[in-house]
Amino acid sequence: MITVWYRKMRKTWLLVALAAVVGLLVSGTLPAIDVAAVGPDADPPTTQIRDPENSALIEAESGTVVTISGYAWDNTNEPGFPSDPVLDAINNDDGNGTYYVTWAAVAGALNYTLEESTSPFFDENVTPMADVTSPKFFTGKAPGTYYYRLMAHNVDGDSRWSNIESVEVLSTLSLAMGEAAPDAQLADLPIVEVSIDGGGWQSATVALDPSGWWSWTFDWTLPEVEDAVYTISARAKTTGDYGLTDTISVTLRTRRFSVYFPLVFYRWPPVPYPPTLNPIANEDKDGNYTLSWSYGSYPDVDAPTSFVIEEANNAAFTDSALYTVGGSTYTYNFTNKSSGTYYYRARGNNLAGPGEWSVTRSVLVQVGFQDDFSNTSSGWPQEVYKRGDGGTLMEVKYTGGAYMMKIHLDYNNNNNEVMGAVRAPVVLGANSLNYDVAVEHWFARAGDQVVDPEEGKGGLVFSANDDMSTLFVVEWNFEGLCAVNRYSQMTLPAGRYGDPLQTHPIIDWHNCAASGVKAGFDQHNSFRVEVRGNTARIYVTTSGVNNKIGEFTDNSLQTYRRLGLVTGSLYYTPVESRFDNFKLEIFP
Repeated sequence: MITVWYRKMRKTWLLVALAAVVGLLVSGTLPAIDVAAVGPDADPPTTQIRDPENSALIEAESGTVVTISGYAWDNTNEPGFPSDPVLDAINNDDGNGTYYVTWAAVAGALNYTLEESTSPFFDENVTPMADVTSPKFFTGKAPGTYYYRLMAHNVDGDSRWSNIESVEVLSTLSLAMGEAAPDAQLADLPIVEVSIDGGGWQSATVALDPSGWWSWTFDWTLPEVEDAVYTISARAKTTGDYGLTDTISVTLRTRRFSVYFPLVFYRWPPVPYPPTLNPIANEDKDGNYTLSWSYGSYPDVDAPTSFVIEEANNAAFTDSALYTVGGSTYTYNFTNKSSGTYYYRARGNNLAGPGEWSVTRSVLVQVGFQDDFSNTSSGWPQEVYKRGDGGTLMEVKYTGGAYMMKIHLDYNNNNNEVMGAVRAPVVLGANSLNYDVAVEHWFARAGDQVVDPEEGKGGLVFSANDDMSTLFVVEWNFEGLCAVNRYSQMTLPAGRYGDPLQTHPIIDWHNCAASGVKAGFDQHNSFRVEVRGNTARIYVTTSGVNNKIGEFTDNSLQTYRRLGLVTGSLYYTPVESRFDNFKLEIFP
């Protein structure tokens, strides 16, 4: 039986004693004391269950008597022990062995005790940590699930345990004794009642401890159940209403069971323990990465003769693939994986059979192509293109960490009404039907520009046939207009509008300022196209926000595998376009 105490303040009884002394001095006799007449009005008592603990696991045979106990108090004898602390949820999204356990300060608490266990009932591997402060840092924890609870302390005693919080890693009451309460308080016992699992209220046994508060007990005969959660409620009153009801829950395992001997006290069958699967490093999110693991030294089982890696695109490992390596191999390389999230786990095999699976690790793959044009060997064309008469038509090259496409100055108007195009150094695969492509663009003032530029256009080719004679383009011009067009009869590197280049409008030229397109030279604009099967959605990206221009459907998007860039002139040359941060992402 665990007894819990409740402190009573002595102010009322000091007043009673003082009145008695005054009466004795005046009359020579000790007057009778009317306790009810001099005591203050008390609120309904508050009660608190202390034993068993909230969320406790009770394992015993049915018919066993368990004593439930706790505190009760009102505003004349309110105890000074701390309120129950509250643990915060533990953040360990990456599943590694480093994390913090935190909580908010409890009023009046002087220090705290934190307990760790590998069981939610704190019946195994319990590690107490005294004088802890928030945040409490943990590092190097072995794989497993850890449970934590917190108790606050001050000079008057201890709080109850806090709520229990857990974290998954993939890689008795002691109170300070005060002065004894006056004997007159012995008549002030409250009524304490207990209810089990919503049943009727039953009386508990209440006593006054010399320390000053009330203790109570209630004997509960356990039923025969298995892994059943029961609620225990307690309430108290002196006169009038009951105080607040306190409720906890406990889990019972009380079914009778038989144990047959002999017992085997070693691992059987002696299959391998689970290996330790390391986090997967793939910061660039490409389709090439290495899975690695380790295996400890276990004298009670033979070492693995092989390891099996299981791969799936879901954490339930449905529709999975298996990869087997030798028992002395601790890595497996994956190459050319398509976009998606992959889940992995590993286990060892020996002559006794396969062991348990390791923890699960995942990796994100976003296959594509990204170029900030800082590497002149990334594959874009670098060339000066001539016209048939020998004059310079267009120049393309890397410059200043960007890619330049320039329609050259020609005083005889030979370079007017021209659109030039270049292929991107990446080709979409036949199964790459879902992808995003984006680029940043601005108009620069060319070195041979006589006056500030007045016109010109840039564009992003988001789908084209192999020779780029037919291409889908989102384009924008110096004036801040934008459009989506399909061009046919294009001849690289440039074509003249109508001769033979033909324009087939999809979203006609219109003012795109509302979508965020900025007009003028040296104004940076970012465009993004999302292709999903035979549908394309076109956006202007401003401050990280995608503003939609429009969308359309065309089955050619499923077969045209080329991407690229364009620039063009109308009535004035030169036109110098600068491109940066070309990015392609391919999705399943």
